[in-house]
Amino acid sequence: MPVQGYTPNRNLIQVAAGSTDNWDVWYNDTLNLLDEPSIVYKITAAENLNQGEIAAILDDGSGAKKAYLAASGTYTFGDPLGLATETVTAGAPVHLALAGRVQHNGWSFGSADKFACLSASGAVTTTQTSVQVGYVLSASAIYFRQGGASSSGGQTDTVAGANGVSNTGDNVDAVLKPTYGSSASTICEGNDSRLHTQNSDQGTSNSFFEINYSANSARMMTTGLNANRDYTFPDATTRLVGETASATITSDHDYSGGMLRLPVSAGVPSGANDEGDIAFDSTNDDLYVGKGGSAWERVNSRSGRNVVINGGGSVAQRGDYTLVKDVYGFGKCDRFEGMATGTTLSAGALTQSTTAPVGGTGYTCKFSGVTLTGAGTLNLRTRIESRDAESLKNQPASLSVKVYHDTGAARVFTLYIRKADSADNFSAVTQISSDGGTSVSSGLATTLKLENIGMGDCSNGIEIEIKAEVGAVTAKNVYITEIQLEAGATATSFENEDTATTFAKCQRYYERWDDYSSYIGAGYVVGSATARIIWNYHTIKRAAPSVTISDAAHFSVVYRASSTAATSLVGAAIGKHTTSLTATTSAVLTSGDGVVLLANNASVYIAADAEL
Repeated sequence: MPVQGYTPNRNLIQVAAGSTDNWDVWYNDTLNLLDEPSIVYKITAAENLNQGEIAAILDDGSGAKKAYLAASGTYTFGDPLGLATETVTAGAPVHLALAGRVQHNGWSFGSADKFACLSASGAVTTTQTSVQVGYVLSASAIYFRQGGASSSGGQTDTVAGANGVSNTGDNVDAVLKPTYGSSASTICEGNDSRLHTQNSDQGTSNSFFEINYSANSARMMTTGLNANRDYTFPDATTRLVGETASATITSDHDYSGGMLRLPVSAGVPSGANDEGDIAFDSTNDDLYVGKGGSAWERVNSRSGRNVVINGGGSVAQRGDYTLVKDVYGFGKCDRFEGMATGTTLSAGALTQSTTAPVGGTGYTCKFSGVTLTGAGTLNLRTRIESRDAESLKNQPASLSVKVYHDTGAARVFTLYIRKADSADNFSAVTQISSDGGTSVSSGLATTLKLENIGMGDCSNGIEIEIKAEVGAVTAKNVYITEIQLEAGATATSFENEDTATTFAKCQRYYERWDDYSSYIGAGYVVGSATARIIWNYHTIKRAAPSVTISDAAHFSVVYRASSTAATSLVGAAIGKHTTSLTATTSAVLTSGDGVVLLANNASVYIAADAEL
């Protein structure tokens, strides 16, 4: 049997001589070369040990063990017996190999397969005269045999089973094995009722299973039900969150109380999904629903994520812009200018389409009925004020645009992003990025993207331009819509903002009064032929605007229940909040009287323009 503390292929360490540790005879006839142990012990006799010498440890009768050279011949040899593995001096630790095969070229033995013994004088012999130490393998090798009938010294350790561990065999060849059961002094099995009270929770009973009873509890209950209920935990067909396969949870109860948490991603969710899966984009505060495969659809968005105003083309305060070659002009859709280039331009306008073949807003900016010769291009641009551009300063951003054309051949569309060289002044700009151009087939709605743009310091303002290289065309159309520039490395679905919000944003840059059925504003008479009327803007302008009046003769000043036509109407004092209009009439007014201004023709308008 193994000595207490013995571990195969490890050294047994004894730190000092004279210890009372119980090093005993090693009764183990089955030790092989891989199981050879060793003991570190201090020599206490006034002698040296040389590497390869046979040594013994002697019990001094008081429990102390001392290492001696086995050849000293002046004592009865003790235990265990072994071979010194190094040369040491008296008083130093010695490592003894306690079992296994050893060789020594200085020994001289007879034939093999004989017992190797130590005589009383300590000489190694093959004739048994004292203690048997092992078997002679050759003239120069001994296999040490620990224990056995012919050995002497040491004591026998007895292994007895207790508390669920039983012993089979004898003390030389002992086997320890567990005894399972539900009674005392046996080892618990998985279905043992004693495992029920494995922790300190007091809420677990035949009606409850409760975890962490004294603090926050998780409880499974069976009480209060009208009938027995089976609780089935995840198996091969019914899985919960964390399983690699998808799961279906069926219930006829409303979710109430607490919070329902969805899978969260930083950016637009990607990867395979089942139709109806829900995920949350923490970067943009967006909710997405899986459409099956790898497609996701955004169902809401944080307001104001798109820094492009009227990107869907829904607000249109102006009329059409008849294209002028190489000259930008504002078209019908607010905030967007258009231009045509080429050898000759004979027809075309920038207008709004309400029957758009592309996008989901129902509106687009439309180059309509364009006839060009040469290497013709159609350019659409918009500009972003410095205060809005600040949000993208030194951030990654992504641009997305939806386009369509009917020119009959594939055309290259190119996206450009530039920044103003001074605040809100785009007379000089610097390019930030371009997509290099994308071929777009005729008659095919196409989404163009320029993603993960390093915006740098764009805080002076941003310009976006979409160029369509249409070439020579006759009465052809180009549709552009859902223009979106947003923070983030990935372009997301278009933010379809409510019309009222978009309208108010557009009026910061351009506001037009053309409501023939209502008064423009109220004022007072300052002379017999002069009145001043205050026009209050619906939205504070970006800067003091320029004021355009379509036809002064179609305005009238109403005073004392009468009216007189204006012969002129100009903006006298123009600010970001209001404009003071000065109306000149015939000399029928009385100073100090109150007046109002109205239109007497449905085609007239007054516009305040603060565009970038």
